[in-house]
Amino acid sequence: MASLDELEASLRAKWDRDTLAVYADCLCERGELRGELIMIDLRIEEAGPLPELVERRTELLAAWLRSLPPGKVQHGFLDIDATGADPVGQVRAALASGGAPYIRTIAIVGSTNVLRDAVAIVADDERPSLARVVLRQWNEGQAWTMNTAAFERLVAATPSLHTLEIDGYRVFEAAVHPALRRLRISGWSAIESLWGDGPAWPALEELDFAFACHLGERYLPPPPNRDLLSLARFAAVRSLDLSRNEPGELDPINLGGSTSPFAFLRRLEICRQLREVRVPSLLTDANLSDLRSALHRLSALEHLAIRGERHALEHPTARITYF
Repeated sequence: MASLDELEASLRAKWDRDTLAVYADCLCERGELRGELIMIDLRIEEAGPLPELVERRTELLAAWLRSLPPGKVQHGFLDIDATGADPVGQVRAALASGGAPYIRTIAIVGSTNVLRDAVAIVADDERPSLARVVLRQWNEGQAWTMNTAAFERLVAATPSLHTLEIDGYRVFEAAVHPALRRLRISGWSAIESLWGDGPAWPALEELDFAFACHLGERYLPPPPNRDLLSLARFAAVRSLDLSRNEPGELDPINLGGSTSPFAFLRRLEICRQLREVRVPSLLTDANLSDLRSALHRLSALEHLAIRGERHALEHPTARITYF
């Protein structure tokens, strides 16, 4: 039978009910109340919030955590929501709670100073269960919010991190996370290591990329397309989502600013390895021409998803769908 460490590693790699149920059984055998808590949550998903289940769940949560941290507790793990008036205090309270070793997600929203302080607290100790970090920066600094050393401390503290979402400009100076599999970027300069030379992102398979962030593009000049997402750094990427790059600067879809994602895709070095691509609406003849040019280079493509209306497009191997 798999050990607890093996089951937790399996859940970090792929979250599924069967593994979770086995994990809950193992915890119960060890007398840990989280096991019963997980079983109750699984039962509620099947049978609904029966009064006796809700009552017992409340008792178990009180015994385990005493006070609930900001966010959600589900299946014995925590998703921390540090997006209120005091994000730093919320992060500190969550990491001081009895559930700290089982935090799966942390979402932090705030100014450059808030993000810098909150991320430093997260990076103070190893967070073995932390699988997803979401950062949204409210303002634009004159320098990187977190320098390379700060980013590297976060990398060292989150060995199991598989998803990173960043909304803002100049958030992280150059560094890479060796375990990261999914990256969602709003703002082309969110991480310096998105462009230029340097170490590769060895495990990164899925990239959701928008040129602008919620602040618009007035803070920065257009990005140097030829330097972004080089083949040497992003050789493992197989899925690229550009669909949030509609013209304009409004969340959540219109984050293309004045940059054409189709012209960008046509010149992109990693084209030949991509299997899944999502793109925004084809609004001009130039968009359509650029996408057709890109399709000639997308030799491994299996699925192209296009926002909006249908167009006369073909590819020898890929399904073309619309959403």
